[in-house]
Amino acid sequence: MATSYPYRTDDRLYAADLDWDLELNPGPNPPGSPWGGAGRFKQWIDTSSIAVLPTLRVCVVEEAKHTYDPAEWMTLGYYDLGAREFTFAEGIHFDPPVITLIGDVYGSGKTTIPTELAAINTTVGEYQGLTLDAKGRVTIARDMQYAPLDSPLFINNARSSLPDVADYSDRIATTKWVGDNLAINAVQSWNTRTGHVVLTLEDITDAGGAPIESPVFLGVPEAVTAVPGTNTDQLATCAFVISSTSKTTVSELPPGDAVNGDAWFSSTTGQLYIFYDDGDSTQWVIANSSPEMAAAKYNIGFSFTGGVLGANQLLGLHKVSKNIEIAANFGPYAGHVSEAGATANATASTVLTVSKATVAAPNTFSAIGTITFAAGSVNANFATTGGTAQTLSQGDVLRVTGPASADATLANVYLTIVAKEA
Repeated sequence: MATSYPYRTDDRLYAADLDWDLELNPGPNPPGSPWGGAGRFKQWIDTSSIAVLPTLRVCVVEEAKHTYDPAEWMTLGYYDLGAREFTFAEGIHFDPPVITLIGDVYGSGKTTIPTELAAINTTVGEYQGLTLDAKGRVTIARDMQYAPLDSPLFINNARSSLPDVADYSDRIATTKWVGDNLAINAVQSWNTRTGHVVLTLEDITDAGGAPIESPVFLGVPEAVTAVPGTNTDQLATCAFVISSTSKTTVSELPPGDAVNGDAWFSSTTGQLYIFYDDGDSTQWVIANSSPEMAAAKYNIGFSFTGGVLGANQLLGLHKVSKNIEIAANFGPYAGHVSEAGATANATASTVLTVSKATVAAPNTFSAIGTITFAAGSVNANFATTGGTAQTLSQGDVLRVTGPASADATLANVYLTIVAKEA
């Protein structure tokens, strides 16, 4: 019998000299065939109704039949072109086969198979010193000849394979592994002692260390130098002691690195000063029991008893008998304070002028300060020019004059200016 290979023509697939013929035809009408043959298996994609999805139909025709009745076609299902899904028609059902498992795991079912572990030890009992349950698990090891998995206790000469020397894991260590590690990574002895060694003080001192309690340092021990003025338990170095110890300096200008208690002897004035830190500020103060008395005081008094003070009224002139210094803003000296008053209050703020003339030009005056009476008051405020101390040399003239415009009520002014010998 000759065999032909399948070929395709007019949407039909044939296999010559075989006992079956498969024909798949799409269209609105069932397919027909002019060719005879036994056991023809026909499929038809029915597109006759636009309201229904394309329908897959199938029929088996008799031998040599050339026409097919639509009633002979069985509907298998519908194909949705958009969703690309095939749905079997009602009544078309393929029952899944029943699967049965046997052996250690058994059970049966179709889509879901409940399973159970079979008993593999039907005669529970002892086997070579072991007691097994129905699942084959060890429950008892007779005479402890077999170690349990949980917390085994090995006896006699239990052995294990040798881990690598660098192994750092939960693996069991052998005595050889421990010995090798001790030889490579551990201290074999301490000061010729082996075993459990307890350190002694001699171990520390022999190694060049010092005890915590009452250490005695040798050589040239060093430490961080504390900030000058530190008053804590911090160790003091030689540098700290020297910087904190009072020292005396003889110079024209005061030293710039002074600390509290340092002394300075001025080579210019012959005065001794002490550097003093009062907690808020630091300054050089004159070193004697009464610093203000280092120089003699020099007080000058003026008064005008002519009633109301006139414009540019001269209150007085004074020719100084030696060099003097008026403190900044006529400040106090040796307990004396510059003062001023009157017998009648000033109507408005009234300013008196303090001037000086040099011995070389005794009639040429320049202002060195002011004395101001506030309105409605007989008390005055003193101020030096620029807020600085003013000096007069021996023979210079000090003058006080009234306001440029006379006050209506200020009368009988009197005042005292405090200075010191320079």
